[in-house]
Amino acid sequence: RASFERLIPDEESKRSNQAFARNLIDGKLTLRDFRDQFQNLMKLGPVGNLMQMIPGMSKIMPQGSEQDATK
Repeated sequence: RASFERLIPDEESKRSNQAFARNLIDGKLTLRDFRDQFQNLMKLGPVGNLMQMIPGMSKIMPQGSEQDATK
């Protein structure tokens, strides 16, 4: 079962997210900004685990969809 504790951002992630939001609003996004956001997303684990955290979603997801995409 997936853990919500991984979803709670640490201070570094909060600062990174705030900087990303400022750059997004200012129209000054860089590849580094996208890389950092993608790395934060990857820390959360497989998408299937995230989807299972959404109430009712585990009933809709097809069997075998929880495989890790990093393989």
